Amino acid sequence: MLDRVGLANDLVTIGVDIARTMIELFADLPPGHPFFEQFSFIDSDDLPKFPPLIARVDKDGVGKLNEEERNRFLALAFPYIEARHRLDQIDDKMEERILGARRALAEQLPAELAPTIEFYDPQRYNAATPLQDNILFAGKRLTAVQRQKVGLARGLIKHPDLLVINSATAVFDGSAQARVLGRMLEDRKGQGVVWVLDRDDLADKFDQVLALRDGKRVEPDKLAAE
Repeated sequence: MLDRVGLANDLVTIGVDIARTMIELFADLPPGHPFFEQFSFIDSDDLPKFPPLIARVDKDGVGKLNEEERNRFLALAFPYIEARHRLDQIDDKMEERILGARRALAEQLPAELAPTIEFYDPQRYNAATPLQDNILFAGKRLTAVQRQKVGLARGLIKHPDLLVINSATAVFDGSAQARVLGRMLEDRKGQGVVWVLDRDDLADKFDQVLALRDGKRVEPDKLAAE
């Protein structure tokens, strides 16, 4: 499909530019330096393999690379995200061409491959990507209540030994607060939960209660009476 829409060589060229940048930034770092894992598109062991390839591209162009060499550069271009990596590789025109290639792929995908590829649709959940990515792609459409529910869901998904929640249900109405709290405590049954409550009438859901007023500890029954 990349060849069909004329994008293959352009993406290889982007990979070449990325490789140049990685060599410039990381060539002097020792193998195994943590910056490779955090910031580099290329492993420290593979970095020395790219200068000769770039020299060949400079001399003969990307068209002279064999399939394996082209795939090395394509592998650098595929994970590139302009908004995240900011290497000025994708302008508006290139973005439109890439989106066009995706549309063409979706339209011409053989039926037997349809179950293996999940295409982006802003109107529905994408099962091939994490919950966080789904929220990031459609987060602006969520209300404050929905965003708070997402935050709570993320806390549950991590399965921490101790889950700490600070006034997370304050944006919910009374019945929703009690319902969400009850469901989360049921999900966390047998595990630690520390919850800063906005309503003292929900405190009976917990094994231990610590009440504070003006930064000082008070007895829960005295706080309720006041």
